[in-house]
Amino acid sequence: MIKLIVGLILLAAPFLLITLFKDKKRGFVYILFFLIIFHAFLALFTQFFGIFYYGIILGANLLAVLGLLFYVFINRKNAQFEFKKIDWFVFIVAIISVITLYQVHYNYTGKYNMVNDALYQYHDAQNMKYVYPYFSDEWYAVSFVKEAINSNSLPLKNPFDSSFFVNPEIVFHSFIAEIMLFLGLDPLTQYTALSIFINTLLILLTYLFLRISNVSKFSSAVASLSILYITSASNLPGIWNLIPFTMGIILTLIGFCFMAKKDKIIFPILAGFFAFLFYPPLIIFTLIGLLVYLFNYPKTNGRNN
Repeated sequence: MIKLIVGLILLAAPFLLITLFKDKKRGFVYILFFLIIFHAFLALFTQFFGIFYYGIILGANLLAVLGLLFYVFINRKNAQFEFKKIDWFVFIVAIISVITLYQVHYNYTGKYNMVNDALYQYHDAQNMKYVYPYFSDEWYAVSFVKEAINSNSLPLKNPFDSSFFVNPEIVFHSFIAEIMLFLGLDPLTQYTALSIFINTLLILLTYLFLRISNVSKFSSAVASLSILYITSASNLPGIWNLIPFTMGIILTLIGFCFMAKKDKIIFPILAGFFAFLFYPPLIIFTLIGLLVYLFNYPKTNGRNN
């Protein structure tokens, strides 16, 4: 529990930088983007050199947070925060998302089927609690995450026989292992808890993207919460699951936010690159977005940079 509390505080601390941004939505997106990059690089670096230990991860995060806090302190005169300007729809979207996603695993009422059931055969559940992942890809993600934590190295071994395995999703598994180790979570029984948090973040990013695109608060909230209705099934993962596609979509949304704000071209490119690392097939969508942005970039560059 102590590791979880300390980890959550250190993960939240960088968002104090939002006070230095005039546009708070833009600040949140930037901070989240670089926070993901930091933890991904920290995971890959420590696992590559075989120093993937809690003390190393904690120390690196402490140094980074202390540096950020010092930066906020010396720039405190530029800090801007007004309580009356808080967007309360953000909290409404977050609360509804957490409650809904929580019920999927910890208080589910409805129909479900099992892998060995006949087609269209369903069972009824009443307040069912199932703390384990639902989707097969999540199960082997759990295996790779546990392997990385136990071996203090990159998830490049088959968890079942320790043979070498070419892991095309290494960045995702490495990143999740680092977050699990940092927060002191059990990959088997608490993978779903991390899934709730990350998928809530995905919904919030959708809301922010729509707001940055000048969609009204109410419409943005309704549209983003509608993601909760995306179907999840045995062969069609959705918002209930935490898979490489999830992190890829988050980084793609971050890239789209950069484009909507007409930021420097390097930021959408970086976001697209990391979306590719987490889930390579998304390169199709990120490339289309980047090409459209590049085509219009000369028209907007002089106004925003």
